[in-house]
Amino acid sequence: MPLVLVNDGRRWACSLLTTAGATLILHLFTNDYIPVPGSVRVNFAEATFLGYAPVALGIANDVILNPQGNAQAYWPQKNFRCTAPGGAQTVYGYFVTTTLGVVLWAERNPAGGVVIQNAGDVFPVTPTLAVGALA
Repeated sequence: MPLVLVNDGRRWACSLLTTAGATLILHLFTNDYIPVPGSVRVNFAEATFLGYAPVALGIANDVILNPQGNAQAYWPQKNFRCTAPGGAQTVYGYFVTTTLGVVLWAERNPAGGVVIQNAGDVFPVTPTLAVGALA
């Protein structure tokens, strides 16, 4: 018989991942990579445009049950802004790590890569994490 993670259990599991005091770090990646379950830190080429720095996420705004029945955590939008002209970099998405560099999840921009080159160029990210059934 398969394990069933009930709705309250999903919300609880997602809460543990987002509020248990762990520091989660948000990064941008610039290689044309599609994240997979086995992705690790070396699979992601981190952005280096002027003004870029990884950002600590802090505690999630809310954990809800989404229409697919998965617990989903949301953080406020983070804007990564270029501060000076430089070489063009194409940002393909974001990944989230622990302070030790362990990749927890990643998301590729469904609209494709975004070129960051000029002062004022912005790549916005609204990080989310969904925890589904374990079956």
